[in-house]
Amino acid sequence: MTWINVLVSFIGGGAVGAILNWIRADLADKRLRRIKYLEDQLINLYGPLNFIISQSSKLFEIESKFQRAYKDEYIDKTYSEEKLTQERLEEDVKKTIKIRNEYIIQVSENNLKIKELLDKSFSYLDGEDIDLVMNYFYENFIRLQTEERGKVPFIIHKHVGDISFLRPEFIEGIRMKFIKKKQEVEKLSVEKWGRSTR
Repeated sequence: MTWINVLVSFIGGGAVGAILNWIRADLADKRLRRIKYLEDQLINLYGPLNFIISQSSKLFEIESKFQRAYKDEYIDKTYSEEKLTQERLEEDVKKTIKIRNEYIIQVSENNLKIKELLDKSFSYLDGEDIDLVMNYFYENFIRLQTEERGKVPFIIHKHVGDISFLRPEFIEGIRMKFIKKKQEVEKLSVEKWGRSTR
């Protein structure tokens, strides 16, 4: 082999190695950028959103227990028509309804937090989640605010459609997206380091 052949093979081998290193570095950089973006989404939007929604889900569960207890104790049972008994029942019914309503008020307060969070961090929302947020959160939030102030007659309200404090589709959609993003960060971190760093 001549010195030219040796030089060409040396340079050629070095070039291939350099190209492979560049490709590997580029892939690692893309993975790091993706991890950073997902973490930013989790920290600034999906994590706090999931936390607030989880609180509201728990409030709904508690309110439902009160609703079942109310039905069991005050609707399904027959009580004496005696005046003192009826007065005590009326007082207990009012207390129970007030407590149930307190849980829903807390859900409404959480909805304000959700709206503030979405207004502040909307840029972190995945494009595919825009319809979820608009159709299952904002529409109901706006209607609750507007129709409560305007005291819409019940018959008109029924024509327009029911309103939900927090739609199950929204709760489940955000919860699933939060889990999916956490899992993707975990997977990318394992690929990067060969083991979990979380």
